Amino acid sequence: MVLLIIIGCFLFAVIIERIYNSYLDTLPKEQKDKVIKKQSEIRCHVCNSDDFEVVGMKYGKLKFQCRNCKTIR
Repeated sequence: MVLLIIIGCFLFAVIIERIYNSYLDTLPKEQKDKVIKKQSEIRCHVCNSDDFEVVGMKYGKLKFQCRNCKTIR
């Protein structure tokens, strides 16, 4: 039963991803690039700043720290 729920959640995520990608394909190139760039920006959830510095690495991924409020992300 738990396996079916996990598979269902995975399929739901895949379907949402395909719908979003098809939506992006309908946009003109300028708007598509703007949306993708906005998605890729990192913002601090506390102070909404985009000024980060790398403070380390954990599990092969970089860890960033906000320079304004010192929150680690």
